[in-house]
Amino acid sequence: MFRFLSKVIAAVAVTAAAGLAAPGLANADVPSEQVYVCSAAGTIHFQITGPNQSGNNTQSPTNVVPAGTCYYLQNWWWQKGATLVVAFGSSPTPASSWKSFPFKIDSKSNAAWHQVQVNCPSCGDNVGTNYN
Repeated sequence: MFRFLSKVIAAVAVTAAAGLAAPGLANADVPSEQVYVCSAAGTIHFQITGPNQSGNNTQSPTNVVPAGTCYYLQNWWWQKGATLVVAFGSSPTPASSWKSFPFKIDSKSNAAWHQVQVNCPSCGDNVGTNYN
């Protein structure tokens, strides 16, 4: 019985440690903010790359934003004051046709969320704006 119980406790400890090491997850006491991406003119797929709340460079999974809506990257915290990059395109997997632009979360922001507006993946000019 003791061996079984110690194995269960060890498995729980390993599972908890693995959950804490997830790349984008954090708590709100660190200088970081979550990001949401909005698409005004077409359905897009996107990824965010940059330093997370611990300063480790990481990349979000690919997500989809239907035209006229926003996608909230919940539980992914990005370092305030750092430059991040949003890459996006109409194809569901990252490709050379994807466009990208840098954006920065203001280090003095008190907001929980930072908006990134992607205007049109097929437009070469004004591809995006970031709002705080």
